[in-house]
Amino acid sequence: MLHDLKTHIPQTGRVEWIGISPQPREEIQPRNTVAANVDTGLEGDHHAKQRPGRKRQVTLIQAEHVTAVAALMQRDELDPSLLRRNLVISGINLISLKDQTFRIGDAIFEGSGPCPPCSRMEENLGPGGYNAMRGHGGITARVIAAGEIRIGDAVVHLPGMQAAFINETGAPDVIQYGELATPTPETGEVLVKVGAAGLNPIDTYIRGGAIPMPLNFPYIPGCDLAGTVEAVGPEVTRFKVGDRVWGSNQGLFGRPGSFAEYVATDEAWLYPTPEGMTDEQAAGAALVGITAHLGLFFHGNLQPGEIVFVNGGTGGVGSMVIQFAKAAGAKVIATAGTEEKRDLCRELGADLALDYRSATLDDEIRAFTEENGGVDLWWETQREPTVERTIGMMKKRGRIILMAGRDARPEFPLGAFYVNDLRMIGFAMFNASPDEQRECADAMNRWYAEGKWKPLIGETLPLNQAAQAHQMQEENTLQKSGTLTGKIVVVP
Repeated sequence: MLHDLKTHIPQTGRVEWIGISPQPREEIQPRNTVAANVDTGLEGDHHAKQRPGRKRQVTLIQAEHVTAVAALMQRDELDPSLLRRNLVISGINLISLKDQTFRIGDAIFEGSGPCPPCSRMEENLGPGGYNAMRGHGGITARVIAAGEIRIGDAVVHLPGMQAAFINETGAPDVIQYGELATPTPETGEVLVKVGAAGLNPIDTYIRGGAIPMPLNFPYIPGCDLAGTVEAVGPEVTRFKVGDRVWGSNQGLFGRPGSFAEYVATDEAWLYPTPEGMTDEQAAGAALVGITAHLGLFFHGNLQPGEIVFVNGGTGGVGSMVIQFAKAAGAKVIATAGTEEKRDLCRELGADLALDYRSATLDDEIRAFTEENGGVDLWWETQREPTVERTIGMMKKRGRIILMAGRDARPEFPLGAFYVNDLRMIGFAMFNASPDEQRECADAMNRWYAEGKWKPLIGETLPLNQAAQAHQMQEENTLQKSGTLTGKIVVVP
């Protein structure tokens, strides 16, 4: 028999309850709850004989704030695997063993006496909320310290998750590594056990305070993630427990980031991971892949046969621009600083790979595009773009895509720009709606299955070295050290 438990963990300042009950929804009225039916495949009713051939619904009750688990079952009829899939608190599973015996983590608890009707359960309310609950079989659960619950004579510690976080903005060394509360998925949210998280320049800008954005401390950085669905909140329709997923847009606009063992996020920001793709690859490709797709197709309207130029063809975004442009039937010119990196550009699909330091760079670009009348789509990745030079190499009605250079103040030859019907389009990936980004993700998944692109991972570090990862990213983004090829990925 599983016993109902209600607790309040002081360091969260929030009271929560998850429960499964065979009672109809209207007969159970915990505070601030939402309900969703889960078909357990059980037959019969609680406190009644089994009725062959009749399945019944149980009601999953989830309060807005969760700190403990409550569950009710008759003997071993409720499949323990259902509990393992759905009842998880701070990484602890509540699992049925046998009649009136249950396990939380490594602790086993036994009840005594018959199971009374649910309506006779006694609630003991304390000043902090639901501080104790006398459940079935006479077992009482009571909070005795932050993150610790006494159940009968045993004490259970509800561990949190390991995460990289900051309590203030600043240099990479403000990043700490330690335990934070494990999130619980709310309505429409999915709890993901993170297999890998990707690092992007924007993550370093937010951590350093260069981008003004609302942060709730302790703040977990990181936009990109990939992993496995651990639990789902009410009204989730696109994913189930056990699905492998990837996504981006975390750590922005008040959302916690991905540099943690678990992330709870709206299902709108997640996508199924293609077969054969690792979590490291999926996390490394997330933001840069969606960015490349948005710029090339949503904003740039790239067409087959057109010529694309991209600076930094072995960078996170540049490598995706090459591959996606080729997948769409375009020709690509890319630049890189070493022969090794130029060979990699060609391997990724570039038709022409050039040394960006070469004195003849512009002549080589013009020679390649002469028959076409110039470059159709120029993808600018540099923080200090040379706009006047770029305009001089564009084909009439060409498009210049800007996704960097936040502080740049370049000279702009207006006459040469407008008389050639040119367009300059600036964009930031996180301005795109969930539907717009999902369209990009669907195309990425389809092209990956067809073998048309591969993620480019430069460094993989453990999560406890998040500060070193941020330092490496800054050295390559801001100081142009040139030591990184591809993306940085961290693994919990």
